[in-house]
Amino acid sequence: KQELGGSLIGQMCDLLGSKNVHIYSNALRYIGGILASENIRSLTKSFSQMDLKTHAHFVLAIKAAVKEALWALSNITASGPSHSKAFIKSSAVYRVLNLADDYNIDIQHESLWCICNSITCSTDEQARDLFLLEDQRVITSLLKGLRAKDSKLVLNIL
Repeated sequence: KQELGGSLIGQMCDLLGSKNVHIYSNALRYIGGILASENIRSLTKSFSQMDLKTHAHFVLAIKAAVKEALWALSNITASGPSHSKAFIKSSAVYRVLNLADDYNIDIQHESLWCICNSITCSTDEQARDLFLLEDQRVITSLLKGLRAKDSKLVLNIL
């Protein structure tokens, strides 16, 4: 049995380096899926043919990768109006809003941090554009975020 490294990158490298074609081909599919998927739940269900141990490692790796990607995007949006503008004008904003409704609390929180940072670090006009996105999803997401147990996040939302 293969031992996996402690970090996400270590785990993915271990899986990609496996001599078992079933393991490394699924690792490649997962990486492609992470890059292309709009729905993490459907992504994790789509590879249910994997053995349970391998599948569990992939699900954890995907969640960790999404959380880290959101953290990075949150830091990017916090770096000023030009970065917030690029985020608000991109399709990434819709992906982040979808992830704010994810069943994983860590992913919800990172998504909300990303939204909050893009609001607080943007111009008034950019913030207005964000709030006016389809069906006022930003407002709905932020209101749901007020239930978070993370007091720093709740204060940032307020």
